[in-house]
Amino acid sequence: MAAMFTIDFHPTYVLFDSGASHSFMSMGFALRKNISLMAISIAYRISTLGAQLCVNTRMDTVGLVLATHTYHLQFMVLLGQGIDAILRMNWLCVYGVVLDLKQRVVELWLPASEGRMSLLMPSDLALPIAAHVEASPNLASISVVCVFLDVFPEDLPGLPLDRDVEFSIELEPSTAPISRCLYRMASKKLADS
Repeated sequence: MAAMFTIDFHPTYVLFDSGASHSFMSMGFALRKNISLMAISIAYRISTLGAQLCVNTRMDTVGLVLATHTYHLQFMVLLGQGIDAILRMNWLCVYGVVLDLKQRVVELWLPASEGRMSLLMPSDLALPIAAHVEASPNLASISVVCVFLDVFPEDLPGLPLDRDVEFSIELEPSTAPISRCLYRMASKKLADS
């Protein structure tokens, strides 16, 4: 869900993204608003839809105003992003954010944890462009396609047919499926400067 809020008194398209690893801000937005940027010592490789991006810039702590409350956070700067700001999963967890997609409501803790507030998100917000757009290459420019022309048709005939697939795992009587994390991974945090 997304809505227009203010960051350091600048109107900003903000996306609440439960799948984002970091909070990101668009390089174009930061440059247009003259927000000071700084290099980070370790570059991050960020996987987006259609591309892998290298991120090596962040900004100082800025104030995000939601309703009448200010939240202070840092953003990493991402090239090619059309949405002004993306709030990451860790930030959402810290403030106990609950996204009600059906009602278009965001509920979260207030900055000083003195209570909770609800934000009604607009249903008619048209975001400027997608989070990341990359042009697809021409098929004739891909060497593998040129070598195997008989494998790659010029036009796709359509979607594959629906097929019924039955799959089940039989359990022994009085057993339950194993529910356990395969790996335990620590999250990287930005070092404060």
